[in-house]
Amino acid sequence: MQQPYGRFDALIARHRQLIHNMCMRRADGNVGRCAELVQDCYIALWHYLPSLREEASHLQEAAWVAWQCRSVFSRRGKASPSLLPIDDYMAGPLVPDDDDPLRERIDAMAKVLTPHERHALELMAEGYSLGEMARELGIRRGSAAKLRHRIYEKLRRHFNPEFKNQVKKDRRFKKQ
Repeated sequence: MQQPYGRFDALIARHRQLIHNMCMRRADGNVGRCAELVQDCYIALWHYLPSLREEASHLQEAAWVAWQCRSVFSRRGKASPSLLPIDDYMAGPLVPDDDDPLRERIDAMAKVLTPHERHALELMAEGYSLGEMARELGIRRGSAAKLRHRIYEKLRRHFNPEFKNQVKKDRRFKKQ
């Protein structure tokens, strides 16, 4: 029977690339997050090393390592990507100025919406996530998703004649 430190070092040496690749995929290419995940995987491997049979084949060992890493990922959940603060230069194109033709067009289109829907559209234009939008409007996340969908549908019906024709075709197809 090998000493636990030697067994652990040998295990890591054999599967370092597998662990790193799995962590990098899970971290969506974020090097800092990947390093954290690798450390968490190493801790889990050390903790559960006694449960790995010593006579396990290389393939069985690799499957066990992958299982332990996936277990770490599921316990940690998927963290939101790290975001950079928006400066004035970056915010300019996202939220049009009051005298911008795009702003005028959005305001003209928003006239078909209720005040509640207009407020939600403003939040969407400012880049709010569904959760943030729900908190701001005082509704549940699912309700915010439905509201967003209703806004899209209303704008499509009102301003896109091809959308109306497509809906009619879809309804005729469903009746047949």
